[in-house]
Amino acid sequence: IGSVYYNAKNDSSHYYLDKAISINPRDFMPYDNLGNVYYESGDYDKAIVNYQKAIAQYSHYKYTHYNLGYAFYYMHKSEDAVIQFKKSLEIDPDYYLAYNGIGFILKEQGRKEEALEQYRKSIEVNPSYLAGYHNLGYLLGDLGRREEAMVQYRRIIEIDPNYVDAYINLGYELFKLERTEESVKAYQAAVAVDPKNASAYHGIAAGFNALGKKDEAILEYKNALSVDSTYVAAYLGLGNLICEKGDKEGGIKMYRKGIEVDPKYVDAYFDLAYELNETGKKEEAVTTYLKAIAIDPKYVSAYKNLGKVYADLGKSDEAIQCYMKVIELEPKSAWGYHSVAFAYSAKGKKEDALKFYQKAIETEPTYVEAYLGASNVNSELGNKEEAIRFSKKATEVNPKYTDAFFNLGYYLNEAGRKEEAIDAYSKAIELDPSSLSAYKNIAQIYKDLGRLDEAIASYRKALELSPKEAASYNNLGSALNDAGKNGEAMTMFERSVALDPTNTYSRHMFAYILNALGLKGESCEQYRKILEIDPEYPDGHYNLATELENNDKHEEAIKEYQVDIQRNPTHTIGYTGIGYAYMKLKQNDDAYKAFSKAISLDIKNPTNYYNLACFHAANNDFVKARAQLRLAFVQGYDNHSWMMSDTDLAQLRETPEFKSMVDQYFKDGKRR
Repeated sequence: IGSVYYNAKNDSSHYYLDKAISINPRDFMPYDNLGNVYYESGDYDKAIVNYQKAIAQYSHYKYTHYNLGYAFYYMHKSEDAVIQFKKSLEIDPDYYLAYNGIGFILKEQGRKEEALEQYRKSIEVNPSYLAGYHNLGYLLGDLGRREEAMVQYRRIIEIDPNYVDAYINLGYELFKLERTEESVKAYQAAVAVDPKNASAYHGIAAGFNALGKKDEAILEYKNALSVDSTYVAAYLGLGNLICEKGDKEGGIKMYRKGIEVDPKYVDAYFDLAYELNETGKKEEAVTTYLKAIAIDPKYVSAYKNLGKVYADLGKSDEAIQCYMKVIELEPKSAWGYHSVAFAYSAKGKKEDALKFYQKAIETEPTYVEAYLGASNVNSELGNKEEAIRFSKKATEVNPKYTDAFFNLGYYLNEAGRKEEAIDAYSKAIELDPSSLSAYKNIAQIYKDLGRLDEAIASYRKALELSPKEAASYNNLGSALNDAGKNGEAMTMFERSVALDPTNTYSRHMFAYILNALGLKGESCEQYRKILEIDPEYPDGHYNLATELENNDKHEEAIKEYQVDIQRNPTHTIGYTGIGYAYMKLKQNDDAYKAFSKAISLDIKNPTNYYNLACFHAANNDFVKARAQLRLAFVQGYDNHSWMMSDTDLAQLRETPEFKSMVDQYFKDGKRR
């Protein structure tokens, strides 16, 4: 009666089994059944006591030893469990469940090859034991032996075409082997067997997602939830796809729904935190990552991402704590050491940063980012040769890593080793022909070296890569201007202005080229625009005044020079400019004061004396003109060609005193 009640899951089984034992304490079966009752209720201590009493009465019943084995296992007594499984096999060497039990324990202990042997024995003695094939396949897959795993699942399907988990596991292994279309078919076969299997729909969705069929994947995730609204993984998959489509808030709602369904599902918190951070909700992201860590204190990825968020928030100490936790959990994590180093560098603790970069390199000598980090920190510390050494090492560690060659080029150029820098940037471009920064930097070096054709060619390539960037047109325009190709240069600056009308540099260069091409009115207009955009633009009023002066608008020019001088009372050339404007208007007293002020501000500048000499010469005071000109020569004035063509000095040049003085300081047009 007790056995009947036990099989019917009726609590009365206790009473009848106890009664049976009281009537005949030597009968092992009531003890065995009572052990089963306690086992199924989770009271393993009492189950063990009763199984042992059953064995004491009769030790040759294999099932009692087998059940006792699992009771020991759940009490974390694995060795005792194996002993009991083996006793079952002593009684019946073909007892396949005992082999399976031993395999299960060995797998838990990490003795996976031995576990495989036990699973194989279970199906050798019972070729129709489907769970044996299943367990064998699962462990083979766990070991990465996926083809062998699939053999087991296919064997199950041959024996029982309705074994749904075989299709699901087969689909999983095919997915891992990137045989995605076959994987989808396996999962679809699972659905055909069990249309209510959420895991199968989830597998189909993952396959469609990998194949780029996003809409179909979304539909399958929804199918999974329609058959099982508690299937949290489907909420996560659906959330990820919704976020990919740009609906971050919609994705976040899915993650929150997953957490609502299962508050302990750690990956839901992880995915939610990630998207919260992506949407700028960093403080909430921190809280959510901390919840994930509270559920799983060994969740390395959560510590990694949390550290990144703290770093973004400027909380370097908290970031370092997270990265140190990564190192604690994964002592061989070069990423962890690298991240600590980066955080220390951000705090300004450069020496500490170098120590951790070195740790990262020692942990993983091929971790190229650590070499680059060490290179950057050494550069900041002024250790240029060390910066170059680490960058070179990065290129040796990974000769295909573009950034390594880029860094090397940068630091070689900083050290003045321009030809070597060109070689490094050229290699970066060879590895990544779309590297805009590499083209820009190599072009600048060519320009510095006066190799303008090569500079122009590189800037043209940069422009091809970034046709909507005003700076690309500016760079090319500047090189073309240096090469004397003013017309083409003007076109570049004009396009830059069109792309970014507020770019004052572009307008300045555009105005400069317009002036050089004789388009003075248009040049003035550009300088006016610059001051509208930025009234504080350096030399803005001076530049406008100069252009107005070139257009013979002397009074307007004087007003702009006055603003320039008012804003910068020590601006020597401002006084020089206004002096010439006054000269043109015959306001000689004001002109003289302006030229004299320029000399007082910079008494060692020969041009200031030359300008005052021009003023006196233009007013036919040749004695004072020669005196100022001599002072200019004494200070080093050397522009012979300009002096011999300057209209202000035309009459002075006709005097013998001028010729004598010039011969004293110049010979064949050059300073003696």
